[in-house]
Amino acid sequence: MPLRLWSVGSVCLLCVACGSDRNQVEDDSSWLEEPQREFPQRLSEVGLWDLSQPRDLWSAQTSGAALSFAPRFPLWTNGARKQRQLVLPEGATIDATDPEHWRVPAGSIAFKTLYFADEAGAPVPAETRIIRIDETGERRFAVYVWDEARDEAVRTAVGATLSAVDFSGARLEHRVPSENECAACHDSSPQTFLGLNGVQQQPGDSGVLPSRAFAAPLAAPSPNLRGDDLDTRVLGYFFANCSHCHNGWSGPNSEFSLLPDAAFANLIDVESQGSASTAGVRVIPGDPEDSLLVHAMDSVQGERSAKPMPPLGVQQEDAEGVALIEHWIEQLEHDD
Repeated sequence: MPLRLWSVGSVCLLCVACGSDRNQVEDDSSWLEEPQREFPQRLSEVGLWDLSQPRDLWSAQTSGAALSFAPRFPLWTNGARKQRQLVLPEGATIDATDPEHWRVPAGSIAFKTLYFADEAGAPVPAETRIIRIDETGERRFAVYVWDEARDEAVRTAVGATLSAVDFSGARLEHRVPSENECAACHDSSPQTFLGLNGVQQQPGDSGVLPSRAFAAPLAAPSPNLRGDDLDTRVLGYFFANCSHCHNGWSGPNSEFSLLPDAAFANLIDVESQGSASTAGVRVIPGDPEDSLLVHAMDSVQGERSAKPMPPLGVQQEDAEGVALIEHWIEQLEHDD
């Protein structure tokens, strides 16, 4: 018997599951065949995977309509591994004419499944998040938590807390977001789907969507986020982990921009601003110890006094990310 990895911190989740058994009307079609319906209570009813037989979900075959993809710069989420799929309406394609703002058609559905490790270090599913773009262009969210047998996941609107093991063997409490928390992050960005744009999906990238997903060939790569130099890695980290909120847009929590064309100017030798901000200089060249940015990244686990960043979705510090930013700040002294 496998070790118990998950402890769901919500009585409401169990209530939803019980209620769906009593009240759900039998329907042989999957939700993917009629996605205009309300999200089902069980992931097996969605139709992305065939969950009728035990299987290794990490390598399981998905629906033929699902296109797998991966962003060039990944978002840190407690060290989880992720799988992403996109389902476009039949015959529809993405308009990628503007590399920074792809136009994804109404009716498109994005899936993201987060995996942690079992006792042997193999990936096992913890949660699956779904976003559907309705006919008005609005995002609709659903979050599913996998059971201990990993053969079913149940929808939870209020989130949950899972006891997990990351791929380094460290134990952690992973917080599954509520559906409202999903909206809070995604509604802070003008992007239809985070991770689907010309910065994260460029020709030649290993995780790029197939050509049939697009109305025309992808535009030339963005010149400021190619290669593997230090500045590119730092800007890519900001783009993936910070710019969905810090983008200078009119959405909630947008504040200042950390997009590639503005990030350095808004950080280096700039005092924090706003009544909710911790006082200090965001980035002090050559001095990561006193730079507010490092304090905010370290505060995820309460080690520093700054307001933790990101404020949602992370309970385990990204040690490699912090080391990257510290190294970048240290070398800034030599550039000035």
